[in-house]
Amino acid sequence: LPVLALYELCVEEGAANGAVVTRVHEEPKTRWRPLPLNTVELTKLAATKLRMAPARCMHVAEDLYQRGLISYPRTETDRFPPTMDPQEIIQEQVASSVWGGFAQGLLHAGRYTPPRSGPHDDHAHPPIVPVKCVEQGALSDESWRVYELVARHMLAACAPDARGNRTEVEAEVAGEFFVTSGLVVLDRGWLEVYPYSNWVNDPLPHFAVHERLILAALEMTESRTQPPPLLSEADLITLMDRTGIGTDATMHDHIQKIQTRHYALKNAEGRLEPSKLGVALVEGYKRFAAEGGLDLSKPELRAQMEQAMAAIARGEHSRAQFLNDAIS
Repeated sequence: LPVLALYELCVEEGAANGAVVTRVHEEPKTRWRPLPLNTVELTKLAATKLRMAPARCMHVAEDLYQRGLISYPRTETDRFPPTMDPQEIIQEQVASSVWGGFAQGLLHAGRYTPPRSGPHDDHAHPPIVPVKCVEQGALSDESWRVYELVARHMLAACAPDARGNRTEVEAEVAGEFFVTSGLVVLDRGWLEVYPYSNWVNDPLPHFAVHERLILAALEMTESRTQPPPLLSEADLITLMDRTGIGTDATMHDHIQKIQTRHYALKNAEGRLEPSKLGVALVEGYKRFAAEGGLDLSKPELRAQMEQAMAAIARGEHSRAQFLNDAIS
């Protein structure tokens, strides 16, 4: 009832006097170019943008690597080492009939931008980049889509950030304030070569403070909060990476395994839905924990195991101590 009363008051006041602009604010906006490509990001992009399962993406990427078309696809690194010159990689792509013009502009039109440095470096392999230029007709559909993603990502990582201006306008009706915003894209930068992301040009008309506006319509809508959606494969990879479950080389295998064992299956929307078997497995783990054991369903337990194994690899932890901790 209070909402309905406010709505009727706004309709009455708006019909008589319109709305008054109380604030106009403009600010520059930037869409940063992507970090150099590592395995986790490759599999996430394949799942969301190519509609390709992470395990399948890695199979295709490994084939491209074996054919000498991309670098080693299993890497945590998202920064270029000082010994690697990104401009040499871009030069190889100038011959492409698809994005050669963009590569040419980076090198010879002053558009080249040194790639950003991410927080991950496994000190074994560089980011995933195209090694040779290849045309679409030389590859199968799946192979081309993965190669194209790798090549475009490399070019985008070395392109200028996208720049724009955001305008926010506030207007008052009967003591209630309404806000809208718009965006003008000034320089698409890396987005020119990267169809997997977009920045919509959505400008507002010019408004001035104290300007009086005629209301065309004033509507009240009803909605309800919705439960969170089921996880997609890309969502699951993000959570596994954040929690520390699996490595860049094993995450996609874990996701494939829970589907192969029918613990979870993809629904019609491509999201992972727990099966009765999967739910029963988790409930069994929890019952075991209630009787004094460990709750093997908790992601923190697997994360601790991964951290301990990484410490063994670094020489900071012994195998014997790890086994003792695990069974004690």
